[in-house]
Amino acid sequence: VAEISDCVAHMFFLAVERFILVIICILAAIDIVVVSEKSISVDITGYAISFVTGLMPILMGQYYRFCGRDERLATALVAAGLYILFTIFASVFNDLFLPIIFEPIDKLLMQIDGLMGYSWPAVVTLAATYPWAGKALYFVYMTTLPQLLVILIVLGFTGEQKRLHCFLVTGALGALLSI
Repeated sequence: VAEISDCVAHMFFLAVERFILVIICILAAIDIVVVSEKSISVDITGYAISFVTGLMPILMGQYYRFCGRDERLATALVAAGLYILFTIFASVFNDLFLPIIFEPIDKLLMQIDGLMGYSWPAVVTLAATYPWAGKALYFVYMTTLPQLLVILIVLGFTGEQKRLHCFLVTGALGALLSI
């Protein structure tokens, strides 16, 4: 029974990875079509390097899976590679929507924040009053993507495959909904 359960779990994890890969391929196809249609100049070398940076961990992870050497390492590598590739193609996808032609909803969001007792102007004023706070917030913002990558690696190496794959799916779907 335990072997069957492990087999079902493994198939689920592979299905999640395929799902993320399908999302990446769809984003890549949309990116390529829209970039071509709009005649947008792209740093091909930069994106090629980024693409290889994401592809290499996936290939290494598949190698470890094929050899049966270390499933935790394989899972961490594949998840990290998928995360990198998703980030690359989702960021291009996001940029393709600029400039935004719809009415911004900032006022509505600020009203909702106000109902919860949060004031953006007060936070901005506070950050401007204390330069160290602005620097700390900048640091937190700039380290967000590396922090997420560390989460993927830690979950992978600690054998938390279910949490890792849930993290991948919710992160990808959340980012797509935000875009």
